[in-house]
Amino acid sequence: MVPFQPDRYYRSLIEHAHDIIAVMSEEGVFHYCSPSVTMHLGYQPAELAGRSGLEFTHPDDRDLLRQRFMEVACQVVVSTLTDASTPGQALRGTYRLLRRDGTWGYFECTAKNLLHVEAVRGIVVVFNNITDRVVVEKELVKKEKYFRTLIENTFEVVLVRDADGRITYVSPSVENILGYRPEELLGEWGFSIFLEEDVYAVIELGRSLFTKPGESAPHEIRLRRKDGRVIHTESVVRNLLDDEAVRGMVINFRDITAQKESESRLRLSERYYRSLIENSNDLISICDQNVNFFYASPSVERTLGYSPEEYLRLNGHGLTHPDYAEATQQTFLRVLEQPGVPITTEFLYRRKNGTWVFLESIFYNLLDDEAVRGVVMVSRDAEERKRTEELLKNYNEQLEREVNRQTHELQRKNEKLHQLLHDLRSTQSQLLESEKMASLGQLTAGIAHEINNPINFISSNISPLRRDIESLKKVVRAYESVEGPASGPDRNGYVQRVKQEVEYEYVMDEIDWLLNGMREGADRTAEIVKGLRSFSRVDESQLRLTDVNEGIESTLTLLQNKLKEGISVHKHYGALPLLEGHPSQLNQVFMNVLVNAIQAIRPGTGRIDVTTAYEGNHVTIAVRDSGRGMPEAVRRRAFEPFFTTKPVGEGTGLGLSISYGIVEKHAGSIGIRSEPGQGSELLITLPVVQPDR
Repeated sequence: MVPFQPDRYYRSLIEHAHDIIAVMSEEGVFHYCSPSVTMHLGYQPAELAGRSGLEFTHPDDRDLLRQRFMEVACQVVVSTLTDASTPGQALRGTYRLLRRDGTWGYFECTAKNLLHVEAVRGIVVVFNNITDRVVVEKELVKKEKYFRTLIENTFEVVLVRDADGRITYVSPSVENILGYRPEELLGEWGFSIFLEEDVYAVIELGRSLFTKPGESAPHEIRLRRKDGRVIHTESVVRNLLDDEAVRGMVINFRDITAQKESESRLRLSERYYRSLIENSNDLISICDQNVNFFYASPSVERTLGYSPEEYLRLNGHGLTHPDYAEATQQTFLRVLEQPGVPITTEFLYRRKNGTWVFLESIFYNLLDDEAVRGVVMVSRDAEERKRTEELLKNYNEQLEREVNRQTHELQRKNEKLHQLLHDLRSTQSQLLESEKMASLGQLTAGIAHEINNPINFISSNISPLRRDIESLKKVVRAYESVEGPASGPDRNGYVQRVKQEVEYEYVMDEIDWLLNGMREGADRTAEIVKGLRSFSRVDESQLRLTDVNEGIESTLTLLQNKLKEGISVHKHYGALPLLEGHPSQLNQVFMNVLVNAIQAIRPGTGRIDVTTAYEGNHVTIAVRDSGRGMPEAVRRRAFEPFFTTKPVGEGTGLGLSISYGIVEKHAGSIGIRSEPGQGSELLITLPVVQPDR
C-alpha cells in the first residue's frame, strides 16, 4: 500500500477541480492558476502568471474589484455581499472576465486572505463560472418583463385571486375599464364591482372551478365602474391554483359594452326593417338563381292571393304570363350578370284565382351578400298606374293642344306688348322733351327779360356814344385846321376853345364808361346764351365726360330771373372729377330740383344751399332749401308720375318723376329728407364711372 502523500493529494485535487483556483498577490497579480482556467477562459495557466487580474476584468467592474481586493487584503468588509468582518473570512462578488475569444463570462469569485499562511503567502481566489446561469436568469427576467409588459399594456384586464378569494394582482388596464387604480383593489374581495343580482352566479362559478385545476370557463357578466356606471364584460376564469408561478384563479375580462349596444342596435334595426318589409304594400320576395323563392313578405297574400308558405313552393317563371315569359327570362339573366345593379321590368303575373295582374318589379342581385344570398324582387300592383298613365296620356294630349293654342295667343299678345313697349318708350321720350320744353317755357319770360336788359343798355348807350364821337370829330377837325396852310398864331387857342365847347374831358370818360357797359351787357347775354345752349343740348346716345359743377352753374344762370327777391343761393362746390353721363339730362335734373327749391320758399327771404362732394368713386349733389317742407305722405309720393301739390296749370307732376328716371338710368340714387316747417333736402348720388350694362 502506497503511503498517503498529502502534497500530491491536494495538488491533484486543485489541478482537477472544475472551478478556477488562483493564488494572487495583495496587488491582484496572478502567482498561480489551476489548469481549469483553460476550460473556462481559454488561457493557459502560464499566460496569466505575473499579470494583474484587473487586466482581464470588464471596465465597468474594475473599480468594484479593486475595492474588494483591498478589503480582502486588509480584511475590512464594506460590501453588502457578505456579513464577514473578522480576519481570514472569505469575501464574495460577481464579475465579468474576458475570455481569449473576446467574449465576457460571468464568474462568482470567493477570495480569502492567506497572506499570513507561510505555505501560501497570497490571496486565494476561487472563480465559479456562472455564465450559463446568468444568461438563463437574464432571459427569465427578459421574458418576465416581456409578459408583464404585455399584460400591463393589454386592453383586457388580468386579475388574480388567491385561494381565499382575495385579489393578489390586477393589471393597470383596470383603471380604463372600471375606473379603479390597481392598488385600490389589491387585497380586497372585490364584490363591490359586481351587481347584487349577479353575486350569487359569480360565487357559484368560482366554486365549480375551485376543484378543477387547469380548467377554465367563459362567461359574460355586468360590472359596476367606480363612477357607478354599469358595463358589460366578457371574461374567462381559469383555475391556476396548482401552478407554482401563479397560485390563484386568473380572470381575464374585457369591456364589450359597445359591442352589446351595437348588437342591440342591430336587433332593433333588424326588427325595424323586418317590420317595414312585413307591413309594406309592396310584395318583397327573395329567390335563388333558379327563381325558387325562399322568402315572401305577408303582402303576397294581398297582391296575389297566396299565403307566404304557399308562395315559397312556387317558381317565378311558372307564374309569368306566356307573352312576357321570354322577356322576363332575359331580364333575369341580366340581373344575374350585374350584381348589385337595380333592374326594373314589368310583366303579367298569375294570381292564385287564375286572373292576371300587371306587376312593376325591381330586381337586385344580392347573391354575394352574406346577409341575403339571393335575388331580391320588389313588386307592386301596377294596374292602377296603368289606368292612370292612360288618363295622363289623354290629358297630356289635351294639354298639348291647349298649350299650342295658348302659345299662339301668347305670341300674338307678346307682339302687341312689344309694340306697346315701343310706344311707351316713345311717349317717355316725348314726356322728357315736353318737360324740358315746359321748363324752358317757364323760363322764357325771365330769359327774355334777362337778355332784354343788356340789349336795352347797349341800345341806350348808342346815342350818347354817337354824340360823343361827333364831339371828338370836332376836336379832330380843329386839329386838322390848325395844321393847314391857313393856320395862324392863334391856332392853339382855337383848339382849346373847341375842347371846352364839346367838354372834351367828360366825353373821353363817358366813352370809356359807355364801352364798359356795352361789354358787360354783351358778356351777360353770352352767359345766358351759353347756359341756355348747355341746358337744351340734344344728347348723343353715347356717354360723355360731364362737369357737374359747370352744369349746376349753367342752370343757376338760367334761373336768375326766377330767384325771388330775398332768396340767396350759397354754393359749396367740391373738387369733382368728370363723370360719365348725358349732360343735358343731368342739367334737366338740376333744373327740376332747383325750381322745386325756389317754389318751396314763401315770398320773402329764403336760402338755398347747393353742395357737391366726391367720395368713394361717387359724386353727391345736395340741394337744401329753407322752405315750408313737406309732410311724410307727400314725401313718399314725391317721385310718382303726375303727382303734384301745385294748383292746376302750375305743374305737370312729372319733374321729380323724370329726374328719378334719369338718375336711375345713370346708376345713381335720389332721395328727399323733409319735415313740415323745416325745409327740404334733396340728395343725388351718381357714380363717376358707369357700370357695364
